[in-house]
Amino acid sequence: MSDIEDLKAILQTLELNADALLAKIETHDVKEALRQQTEQAIAQGVFGVPTFIINDGIQTENELFWGHDQLGHIELYLRGKDPLDKAAVEEMLARQRGIDRKTMHKE
Repeated sequence: MSDIEDLKAILQTLELNADALLAKIETHDVKEALRQQTEQAIAQGVFGVPTFIINDGIQTENELFWGHDQLGHIELYLRGKDPLDKAAVEEMLARQRGIDRKTMHKE
């Protein structure tokens, strides 16, 4: 959401104090919290919204799911029925990108 008037209208529709909330988002503390949370999200690999980060406490790496359309896949993953073949994905990701191959062989 990029338009403050749209946000104000939504807050008013929800019968919230739009003026007080909009004033709060302009404070240093709120802006600093947003900056810190954004840096943390980037460090975890988040690159769009919505991004869902799942960590079962056993794996060292988080599983990231990006996009609203991933909710069905998330449900399967949480049930232990992930249809994704992780070995095949790792093999694919280990391959050199085509653009890099072209650059390397160019003389």
